[in-house]
Amino acid sequence: MSELLKEYELSTLAEYQALDEEELMANDEGEGFGITYLSENLFNFTYSYQNLPYRGRYQFFFNSIQYDLRTGNKLNFADFLSIEKDTLISIFRKSGYRMDPQSDPGTPFLIVPIDAYDEYLEENIQYLFDKEEDFECIDFYFTEKDNELHLMFKFQCAGPYLQDYGISLSFLKPYIKYSEFKNR
Repeated sequence: MSELLKEYELSTLAEYQALDEEELMANDEGEGFGITYLSENLFNFTYSYQNLPYRGRYQFFFNSIQYDLRTGNKLNFADFLSIEKDTLISIFRKSGYRMDPQSDPGTPFLIVPIDAYDEYLEENIQYLFDKEEDFECIDFYFTEKDNELHLMFKFQCAGPYLQDYGISLSFLKPYIKYSEFKNR
């Protein structure tokens, strides 16, 4: 019984009995949706979900899907860029950034330029090019920042939380395959 009291940070059995079930099994969760029309013909949908089981570790989930509104087809990374893995990693190392979460609600993310070595970059971008991998560790999406389109990656195998990496599409112009992005 003392282990149970210790787990709930209580000192007596009476305190434990006074707690209701909701306090004992409380969860914290949140979800978010993002719908972005990137052009008249391109729709980007993102879904995120975070769950903190009582006294557990955060669990993060993210999914992003792009649709061609002319055909209704779901698009994949190869529909947007024709680029080799090593080239993409090299460009990211020179011009990319990651978004580090902050505890200040006024500034939820700190934009950090990627240096020559980033422990998660190469490992996670590999999943874009590995067609035989069953486990998805990366999702991509697009967003506009300062009137400029950015390619964003959500690295799901990058540590204790989902990591966002981004790069302006202006650095990827020679590799853009999607016709509506060529003149942006």
